Amino acid sequence: MPVPGSVGCRLTRGAEEDLITINQSSFIPEGFLAVAPVGTGDWWGFPVREGVCTDTMVFLDHGDGMTEELGLDFLEFLVREGLRAS
Repeated sequence: MPVPGSVGCRLTRGAEEDLITINQSSFIPEGFLAVAPVGTGDWWGFPVREGVCTDTMVFLDHGDGMTEELGLDFLEFLVREGLRAS
């Protein structure tokens, strides 16, 4: 799955970053592809195994670098997180 380079997200200190820059950051562990900010410094994304993204979404805790499977594929994730009212 390609990493979209044109998608921006707002980080701390008002910086504008794209997903390529985020995924090259030292706080993103190897084997994880960040695709959506949670809004707290944490990320939603995909585990990467043997160079290929799995179809299961995971949550990355930026504090400890641990990931937690959400039990959702990408479309289920979009319905749950992307289409909910704030």
